[in-house]
Amino acid sequence: MNIFLSTLTLPGALIDGSNPLPVFRDWKKDQPVVSDGSLSEENMEKMGYEIGLRVLPYNIQDRYTRNKKTTELKTIVIENENLRAIFLCEYGGRLYSLTDIKTGKELLFTNPVLQMANLSTRNAWFSGGIEWNVSQYGHSLQTCEPMYFAKVKDKDGQYFLRMYEFERTKRVYYQIDFRLPKNSKNLYAYVKIINNDDYSKSTYWWTNIAVRQEKNLRVFSSTDDIMYIYPESVGTKADKKFGACKATEIPGLEDPSYPLNFPYSSEYFFQNKKDVISPWEVASYDDGYMFIERSTNAIRFKKMFCWGNLRGGNKWQKFLSTDDAGEYVEVQAGLAPTQVNGFDIEANSIIDFIQAFTFDNIDKDIEKVFDKSYQKSREYVENIVDKNIDESHLDNLLPIFKKESESSVSEIISVGSGWGSLENIRKENENEKPLPFKDSMVFPISSIDTKCLPWINLFNEGYINELGSDEIPLSWMTDINFERILENSIKNKDNINATSQLHLGVMYYERFEEDKALKSWQESISIKPSAIVYRNLSVLYRNKNDINTALDYMKKAFEYYNSSMDQAFIEEYFELLLKAKKYDDVINIYENIINDKQKSEKAVSYCAYAYLEKSDYEKLLPILEREQISIREGENHLLDIYFIYQAKMKAKNENIEYNGSLLQKVRLEMLPPENLDFRMVFR
Repeated sequence: MNIFLSTLTLPGALIDGSNPLPVFRDWKKDQPVVSDGSLSEENMEKMGYEIGLRVLPYNIQDRYTRNKKTTELKTIVIENENLRAIFLCEYGGRLYSLTDIKTGKELLFTNPVLQMANLSTRNAWFSGGIEWNVSQYGHSLQTCEPMYFAKVKDKDGQYFLRMYEFERTKRVYYQIDFRLPKNSKNLYAYVKIINNDDYSKSTYWWTNIAVRQEKNLRVFSSTDDIMYIYPESVGTKADKKFGACKATEIPGLEDPSYPLNFPYSSEYFFQNKKDVISPWEVASYDDGYMFIERSTNAIRFKKMFCWGNLRGGNKWQKFLSTDDAGEYVEVQAGLAPTQVNGFDIEANSIIDFIQAFTFDNIDKDIEKVFDKSYQKSREYVENIVDKNIDESHLDNLLPIFKKESESSVSEIISVGSGWGSLENIRKENENEKPLPFKDSMVFPISSIDTKCLPWINLFNEGYINELGSDEIPLSWMTDINFERILENSIKNKDNINATSQLHLGVMYYERFEEDKALKSWQESISIKPSAIVYRNLSVLYRNKNDINTALDYMKKAFEYYNSSMDQAFIEEYFELLLKAKKYDDVINIYENIINDKQKSEKAVSYCAYAYLEKSDYEKLLPILEREQISIREGENHLLDIYFIYQAKMKAKNENIEYNGSLLQKVRLEMLPPENLDFRMVFR
């Protein structure tokens, strides 16, 4: 297997900075999920557990455009005689491409552009390839972050490729060892998730695999038992509702094994039984080509996701790619029955499994894949899967890969973040035992960057450096170990400053210790007022539904440096002003005070609502013509404004009452401009 660094050149719109404000976790750690009465006890286990939004200590990545320029991306390539795999080492280790070398056939959906959109936990996400989602519900917190890649030798002295990182939100380590054995057409990924702490914690794993969407694409798995999501739960903040049935029996649909039979964006989850040895999933095409994913039992739950046939779903795919090359379906594999079923990793334990990715091209009996009987087709496909990867094959490899996962790194060929190295420094300073896997996951001291420096200073000098009143910290920290170190630091009164109290308040509030957070932030303000602490106090009171107090604090933050403050302050200030129905204030700030850079897409949409409320349609209508850039999946603010405006115009022109019934009639009958329509389900 050859391993080498390379580059990929394509049009791209890269992330240009991040939102500097701490986005605190949802106070409802567990979210409501509803059964229609058909779910089993296992289906219901830990549904909604720990799936509330959680971002810290990371920042939201919301600074990108649609102005694509020729971009050179750093890649790592592995190949043998049959397959070539290309990884984006600076974007979550995404497997961008997997190619059959002999025919040039691409196994995955490879996106011809790198275009960010607001689809992940931290906002920025791009489509295509295979994404590795770990630790917290949603797309990986590190999906747009650099990962460590290294060469490692196996028992025969041959190199394989290792990807690894330290995930800070849950304090878990994870690694993926990739192998392309000689003459094999199977890419193996051995995944290991490690909890090195003395307490259990919730975790998460879903492998997202994007494959080309074509007219007769059909999806199969090693079971036909599924859980499906109700359409009214798709793309909304409503409680998610699930049902259980056979794969071809989702109510209201004709044979959902064909993704294009879905009129709306949707997904369903294959529920393989506990005794299944090696569960699998296949995407089959009418030219005889099949993409095959097979795994060990740990990730026996599989999934199909599609964008459906609605204009909004098609818009999303074009939005993420190009007009003629963006259509894809995802086949996935995970630890729990669905992505909203929680999962715990026990104290000082490891979760590991193997996935294999391969393909076949059948040149006869292709029609058997598309038999009207799904069960007959599924059994036929299963025989093909078994011929490519025997049922016991991955279990036989597991002990070998497990042992070799402890092999020492031979050479780091791409560097990730500095946080793993910082954690090693902390352990050394506190005389803790070094990591038992310190040689198999190496975090060099050279990886320490500016974001780590405040915490290095805490180690070296015993305190956090004081910042100016208009400064925002380079990074946030929510690790309980650093909280304890900082608390010990300020036992020496000389080490107390506004910035240390700011950080403690963030740590406390993220752990739901509201009173302690309030006290820390108030003390920070008493030492040195700052915009960021005023903003945090605003969030605290907003979450208590005390909008007036929240608005007072946000106004103080805004007045501190309105001419140069980050756009994120403006967005949050506008949101509060709208809640308080202070439409004139929003319009005045938007038109007369802030600069063009601070007029972000979100700020503009808030101002559009103010224009709507003030019936200033002359200024509203140009906003409704804008192309949206960072619209959130399931959110349709400008579309809602458009329908309200149209309903009001209809009421005025026809001299009828404007009410909810009229608005609903307009929503059902009127086709909105394409630039506004990202609806995943027709509503």
